[in-house]
Amino acid sequence: MRLPTVHSVQVKSINLLGRALHAARLGGGRDPAAEEAMARAAEHVRTGYPDLSVTDASLRATEPSRYVFAVYYRDPSILDIPRRYKLIAVARRDGAVEELEASPHSPYWIRNRK
Repeated sequence: MRLPTVHSVQVKSINLLGRALHAARLGGGRDPAAEEAMARAAEHVRTGYPDLSVTDASLRATEPSRYVFAVYYRDPSILDIPRRYKLIAVARRDGAVEELEASPHSPYWIRNRK
């Protein structure tokens, strides 16, 4: 009997995770309030930094009083890989937007990103 290698197990788990994420994006785990807050966070970066091009946003944390998003952007004057981001918190109650510090000491910081 041939045992699977570590590589094939990793690929299988990534595929299962990818399927679960894809199912959630198709409507299984949609949260309209979070989607609206994400749009508000992206709009905050677009209006506050008109020279930057917002490319994407991702949910970093769901807290009782707010959502925290990483809003990814490109600066046309700088070639940077991986994409840079700003951490934006959106209050659940009134939709107030707050920019958070993206530093290694922040619990929302994404390692190996700027």
